[in-house]
Amino acid sequence: MNKQAIIVALLISAIILTLHPLMEWDEYVYLLNAKYFAGQNIYFENIRPPIIPVILSFFYKFNIEQAIIAAPIILSIIYLITSYVLFSKFLKNRRISALLFILASPVFIFYFGKFMTSIPAGIFLNIAVIFMKNYTENQKNHELYLSFLSTSLAFLTRYPMGLTYPIILALYFIFAKNKNLKQLIISQLFFFAPILVWINYAGLESFYYALLWANHEVNALYYLYNAPLIIGAGILLLPFLLKYKFRKEDAWQIIPLITIILFFQLFPNKNARFLIPILPFLGIILMKNVKIPEKYLNILLTIFFITSLICAVNYCNSLCNNSGNLEELRQYFSNQTGVTILSNFWPICSYYTNNTCYALLEPLETLNDRINYTNASYIIISTNYDYPEYSSSPESFAEYSLSMNKLINNSCEEIIIYGVNE
Repeated sequence: MNKQAIIVALLISAIILTLHPLMEWDEYVYLLNAKYFAGQNIYFENIRPPIIPVILSFFYKFNIEQAIIAAPIILSIIYLITSYVLFSKFLKNRRISALLFILASPVFIFYFGKFMTSIPAGIFLNIAVIFMKNYTENQKNHELYLSFLSTSLAFLTRYPMGLTYPIILALYFIFAKNKNLKQLIISQLFFFAPILVWINYAGLESFYYALLWANHEVNALYYLYNAPLIIGAGILLLPFLLKYKFRKEDAWQIIPLITIILFFQLFPNKNARFLIPILPFLGIILMKNVKIPEKYLNILLTIFFITSLICAVNYCNSLCNNSGNLEELRQYFSNQTGVTILSNFWPICSYYTNNTCYALLEPLETLNDRINYTNASYIIISTNYDYPEYSSSPESFAEYSLSMNKLINNSCEEIIIYGVNE
């Protein structure tokens, strides 16, 4: 067991030391929302769930933002720890094997150190199931309350993970020995209270726009095509499920698996990271059915991990590295605060300029009205983004009272800074 734990620690260290993915649009929004909660009113999107920004806000509040890069790493490790606790509830052995199965997932490796919500939401799903499992065994009311509180936090970490609520309710009605209506009603207060606090702060429209903005149609077979991204070479273990025979106890894994997969299959917007929360549950089912001695299974899964890590590193290295451009943008505005900017990459613009940035909107003919409405002093364009369509063509701004103040470029991106003439 000690040797296995050391192996897991070494694999986690390998991810931290070798993988340095560039930040994505959503990560900048979560960091800016964190700054907002810490009292820095630069930029805020109320359609984003609050838990991750609230956690990150403490780094800004206590002036330790240099350490903020450790936050997603810590959360990913907590996800692995809660997964291991979950395994201890359902597996007599092969718990480390199940952990290695998660570590061998390319999408988990890629998002291990990123400021995104799928892994933290998976933490709360794990905790909710663990507490519900404890409650069905000992009937202690606080376990029931904590299960529904964790369910609420899963929702407030990533809105689609409100799926945790029907999952936990189903597990309660299937496995609770003595169903106490009074205690069940009380437990609902633990679910709804945090959500109502957030609704009071952000408003109901935040949920509406969150769904509206996420409504991007993707190929219906996306998850089938991308199964290797989700479970990596672990896909080679799936044939062991051909002789799988369902037992009632397996509902603890089957219900979360089916609920989450079915929802995201029907959900228009699809992304491999959305299915990260299913990995522990799929891992349990696989470990119960794989007919390979544990020693050799762990060696095989470690090889799968190394393969996935190499693929993730190569993918990151293939991406356009525009960090130099963004740092130059930061330097350009290092002595300019309190100005308003229009941009086609507005959250990233806000993050690096430390100023309020608004979105450029269609059509081009409304640009002057937009400038006057926002009192913008600058327009900043990145060629990496194609909305609005006119932003990719500098000629679009020829008729407007603008002057090109700065051109920042490298092999894969240009950032153009226009000054708005009075």
